[in-house]
Amino acid sequence: KFINGYPGKYVIMARNSGNKWYLAGINAEQQSKTVKIDFSQFGKNGATLITDGDTEFSFKKTDLDLKTTEITIKPFGGFVAVVE
Repeated sequence: KFINGYPGKYVIMARNSGNKWYLAGINAEQQSKTVKIDFSQFGKNGATLITDGDTEFSFKKTDLDLKTTEITIKPFGGFVAVVE
């Protein structure tokens, strides 16, 4: 399911598998991108967000409540969110 994006700039997609939703986003620009996502549309209780870390080949894992509506994607970076 397409959530948000613009060709050549960024994309956010979602996929349902079993009881979970998996969201993935990629930023194709040289600047950080802040995107708004309405997590309430997935009808779940919480989410785990995995984003690029502070160093190359590292990542950061954060628990989100579904009231969170903005995610910042690093330049040429991405994220994965598991909503359950």
